[in-house]
Amino acid sequence: MKPATFRALTLSLALHALLLVLFGVGIEFDQPAAIAAAPTEVIHAVAVPGDLVAEELQRLRDADLEKRTAEDQRQADLARKADAAEQRAKDADSAREQAERDKLKLEAERTRAEQEKRQLEADQARLTEEKRRAEVAREQEEARKQSAEQALAAAQAEKLRVDEEKRQAVEEKQRAEEAQRQAVAEKQRIEAEKKRIEEEKRQATEEKQRIEEEKRQAEVEKKRIEEEKRAAEAEKKRIEEEKRAALAEKKRIEEEKRAAEARAAAEARERALAEAMAAEEAERATAAKAAADASLIAELTARIQAKVQGMFVYPDLRPGLSCDLQVVLAPDGTVLEARVVRSSGDPAFDRQAERAVLKASPLPTDARVFDKMRTIRFVFAPEG
Repeated sequence: MKPATFRALTLSLALHALLLVLFGVGIEFDQPAAIAAAPTEVIHAVAVPGDLVAEELQRLRDADLEKRTAEDQRQADLARKADAAEQRAKDADSAREQAERDKLKLEAERTRAEQEKRQLEADQARLTEEKRRAEVAREQEEARKQSAEQALAAAQAEKLRVDEEKRQAVEEKQRAEEAQRQAVAEKQRIEAEKKRIEEEKRQATEEKQRIEEEKRQAEVEKKRIEEEKRAAEAEKKRIEEEKRAALAEKKRIEEEKRAAEARAAAEARERALAEAMAAEEAERATAAKAAADASLIAELTARIQAKVQGMFVYPDLRPGLSCDLQVVLAPDGTVLEARVVRSSGDPAFDRQAERAVLKASPLPTDARVFDKMRTIRFVFAPEG
């Protein structure tokens, strides 16, 4: 037995003994005077100091106040825990919404897989990390819910224990107050004390009903938490199913990616081969064209030399004379300019050579090689 309870019990017994003595003395006072003269038996009463009674009553009030304060604090803790559980449920909803958004983003990324290889790999890594975080958050939420259930059960047990102690304290307080009033009041106050006891019983009944209502609400809250737990389990299964679908989709995308890479490699090899063949063909065509152009230019140059020689007139021609002529032509062969760029040493010969070029205009030309023959230079040697 606790020391406080023992002291309260002792005080209660002493007050009841005092009440019995007072009742006995009161009965003697009600007897007629003649009878009062007769010899009476002396009753030894136990006197309890008033300050001790007041001190014990104050201690009981303080203990009751402390217990009510502790109960209020526990109720506040339970309210905070309920708010925290609601916030965690909201966080879980946010996590589910985030997972849905991630799923939609993954679908969008799948359509761009072939063109955005690096972006796809980054998004896949991010999706894996977010799923891991969602799994961790789900496990943490599960742990928090279990902790909340344990805390609720502990709080209910603690509340029952506190209610029992409170009830015992109230009963002890009522007995002490009743004993004090019986010790200092007259017989007429006994009926009023009985009415007070009835009122306290009514209050105790109301308190019991309130406690039962709180217990019922606690049961409702427990059922709600269990329902949230079942919903969380269902959400967990859904997320796992989405995860398996995402993994299958990822595998399919990787297969498509490998096939696309193989096709791209084959196409690249074919393009490289075609480009090499085209380059080789172009080189052959360029070489053939250059050879044909060179042949045509040589032919035209020979014809120009022959035509200029046909127009050359110089009666006093000395053997061995020659000069280099530079001729500028129009697209139709018209001579725009003719001049000696290397003299023969005979000015008259040089002048006649220039006149022969002008008289031979227009000179033979061809549009295919005109750009290369716009300005030509050749050796003019009439005897050659």
